[in-house]
Amino acid sequence: MHEQYIPVRSDDKDYFSEGQYRYEVLVYIDGKYQYTHELSEEIKLFVDGKEWTIDEKMSNGSGRYFLSPVFTIGDEPIDPNPDPNPEEPKGTWKTKWGATYYETEDGRLTKSTWITVGIDKYYTKSDGKLAKSETILKWGKRYTFDENGVLVK
Repeated sequence: MHEQYIPVRSDDKDYFSEGQYRYEVLVYIDGKYQYTHELSEEIKLFVDGKEWTIDEKMSNGSGRYFLSPVFTIGDEPIDPNPDPNPEEPKGTWKTKWGATYYETEDGRLTKSTWITVGIDKYYTKSDGKLAKSETILKWGKRYTFDENGVLVK
């Protein structure tokens, strides 16, 4: 049963990679009651309104292991609240002090902004610089950019 699910993996940034996950918890009877009480097959566990299933019984009968429903972490949109009809920003690329910036028509510097030009996506960081030849962490996901600042797919 467990083989069909990707095991939980996280890195030093404390976020999960894409995949399917199930969590397992143990519900048990305190040691002083384990010889006089038992958790029956009818016991149910609900978390956030979702029922967890009994996976197995502890060998001494004093507890049950429960499995959560499947949680899927998949291809999330780049913007967590995407506009259904996004308008591409209009502006120009500027190079200054050895870095590339994107300036809007009204002369404002874009910061922490995704820019789409045709099929290519770019990202200006919080200081306004274009992300180039680097990987950044945004919304718990890693995004890699080539030497021209184009998002690598």
